[in-house]
Amino acid sequence: MPKRIGAISFTNTAVEEIKNRVSDKTGTMPQEFENIRTVHSQAWRLLGLEKDNLAEAHIGAFNTEHERWAIPAGRLASTKDDDEEDAAQRTKRDALSTNAETFAKVQLHRQRLTPLNQWTETERAFWSVYSGWMNDNNLCDFTGVLERCLSLQLSPDIDVLFCDEWQDASALQNALVHMWSQGTISTIYAGDS
Repeated sequence: MPKRIGAISFTNTAVEEIKNRVSDKTGTMPQEFENIRTVHSQAWRLLGLEKDNLAEAHIGAFNTEHERWAIPAGRLASTKDDDEEDAAQRTKRDALSTNAETFAKVQLHRQRLTPLNQWTETERAFWSVYSGWMNDNNLCDFTGVLERCLSLQLSPDIDVLFCDEWQDASALQNALVHMWSQGTISTIYAGDS
């Protein structure tokens, strides 16, 4: 029975709470609920990816190979006063900041399913380089995990799907879960109104 129940949420904390509640009701150990996961974790599992396939873990390599499009792997803020930071460091930080904004916009377009022809020229240029780098290196970023799972039409083998905190879902997440729900007996969406 636990394998036939699926639930997705956005945080590991919420997933653990759901597992514990279902466990209390069914008497089954929480670790037996392989289909109660975050939406990204469920897609990742369906794709059979390994940790080494996560693009975000290789941003340093992307930055080395594509310096023009380098994006920050950590904080953008400088830890030095402006007087201590030389012009070259400021220029590099400013470029990282601009690229980080472009990266964020590209991720938002992907989550919103915005057609590519509605992206700016800079966003399309960045995406061409970034997506090519991921393809060349057999990598997938967090948004790409959902995109790939949707394009391959991969669904968990479940009867019931519960979607927690679904008011926060993006268009991409909604499209994926709609596809997953096609194979269920029942899909329940819960969230704030």
